[in-house]
Amino acid sequence: MNEELPERPGQDREMTLQELLLKARELYLDMRREWKAVLLFLLLSTGLFVGIAWLSKPEYPAKLTFMVREDSKNGLGGVASLLGQFGFGSGSSGEYNLDKIVELAKSRHIVQAALFDSVSINGKSDFLANHVIDLYDLHYDWRKDTLLRDFRFTRSDIDHFARRENKALKALHTYMLLDKKAFISASYSKQTSIISLQVSARNESLSILLSEAIYRQLSAFYIEQSTAQSRQTVRNLELR
Repeated sequence: MNEELPERPGQDREMTLQELLLKARELYLDMRREWKAVLLFLLLSTGLFVGIAWLSKPEYPAKLTFMVREDSKNGLGGVASLLGQFGFGSGSSGEYNLDKIVELAKSRHIVQAALFDSVSINGKSDFLANHVIDLYDLHYDWRKDTLLRDFRFTRSDIDHFARRENKALKALHTYMLLDKKAFISASYSKQTSIISLQVSARNESLSILLSEAIYRQLSAFYIEQSTAQSRQTVRNLELR
């Protein structure tokens, strides 16, 4: 005779279709009895998701990718050796250091120069810096600061900025790149050495224009520094 072995505690047992249907019927009856609680839960959940969607600001990512080519022994090395001026340490001559290029792209030196491109967004022509202040309602965040409460940039001569202008510029850089709400980032692929610059702002035009402005400033700085020695050699030859 075949005897069924008693089921051991904790032993897995397959549920039959009949048992599954009975469980579903019990759940359905329970929900019918407690329909008010179920309805309240659904309404609260829906309201929560609608509220989050309403309060959340949409973001428009603009990603710009590029490569840095080392044409000569003094190419990127010349740039890396000068990055110590901006707090990133110095690199040896000819060192291909993408980390420093990425950090330079996010530095105040590059970003603050990009912020003073005059562009038109939503039919209004102004500095990118002022567009960021308006689109992110930074006057509200600065309402308790007597220096920044109603501040707007009126000139782009950074070297002659007063204390109020320098404070606003530093606050903008922190908000865009270092704050928990930061919307500018840069990175690179170790496999391809392609650098990615991404701006995810609340306005599509701002994302595109700001990423392009930062790239132009970074490119201009790189070209200026990587050709500095060659230009100096030409000047020396001309003097001779």
